[in-house]
Amino acid sequence: MDLNKYTSYLEKCYLMAREHNLKLVFSVHQTSSGFKQKPYTLPPRKTNKILLSGICNFNQEEIIEITRIYNSKINYFLVDLEKKGVIRANKNHDGIVTGNLEGRLSDIVPKEKILGIRYDALTAEHVINLIVKNNPFIYKSNIGIIGLGKIGFKIGLSLLECGNNIEVFSRDYDLLYKKCACMDLIKPVSTLARPIPHRKIEACLNEKDIIITSTTSNDVILDEHIPLLNKGSIIYSIGHGEVSKNALKIIEDSNNIKIFRIDIGLSIIKYLERLIFVDEIIPKLKIIDGKRFVSGGYIGMPGDIVVDDVENPDLVYGFISNENNFVREMSNFYEK
Repeated sequence: MDLNKYTSYLEKCYLMAREHNLKLVFSVHQTSSGFKQKPYTLPPRKTNKILLSGICNFNQEEIIEITRIYNSKINYFLVDLEKKGVIRANKNHDGIVTGNLEGRLSDIVPKEKILGIRYDALTAEHVINLIVKNNPFIYKSNIGIIGLGKIGFKIGLSLLECGNNIEVFSRDYDLLYKKCACMDLIKPVSTLARPIPHRKIEACLNEKDIIITSTTSNDVILDEHIPLLNKGSIIYSIGHGEVSKNALKIIEDSNNIKIFRIDIGLSIIKYLERLIFVDEIIPKLKIIDGKRFVSGGYIGMPGDIVVDDVENPDLVYGFISNENNFVREMSNFYEK
């Protein structure tokens, strides 16, 4: 493959990061249909600390090659831990051979420059948080999910855990039924919510307030499906092209239905800033004036006093009793 256009893209990102004194992060990951889809560059995302760049659907040899070229110019490499990079097609060309990309990168990149991310999990969490932000009373909503792959399954299970019944459609009904049965087993025993599989998409869309499309298929929701939705309903689109052009035109001309394409950029940036710039709380024990103080989850002994930060204590949370139980007893540190 000719890497010129990709090196040109990275060169522009590098110059932009240097101009604004930003950390340059390079994301390497693949879509669910990665081996079948041509590589494409990601639009750079810029904050006051980070410039996130990326190329999606490179195979591993291409990733390794471009990493060797730009290793010195990239501050961090962001690797999708949920999808292993494609190395090559197998001999029969009916499948792919994948490998541990983070391991291969560590042969040429210092380990401290390699960051891990779980894009599918992050996307699912982002969708749930967005829905809850728009309406915390989602238990009152009728929800349909189109597609129950890696992301759709995670979203569906989270909704069940929130006490929401969900109705689900996928073209492979037998597999869909098994996945719904699996969710039924995994969900908390305290929730009565159930996943309901459908053979027809019309049943899944009928009278729904919220529709989540999590499929790689195109034109799944058609113009004739739009009247099935409730007025004021919202479609959260995770894939690309799953809503047909005619359906989009009807939605655009109507004030009754809204549609959002999911953009997880903000969630990725917040995740990266935590990884790069935020020091995690470290469990610690410190003797102050002859007394034992613990913080950050340090497993204390009877008599230990639990504070917010032993290095700079401000709040006392409580103490460890003689029975080795935590007793909450809030106070200011200097009141002790």
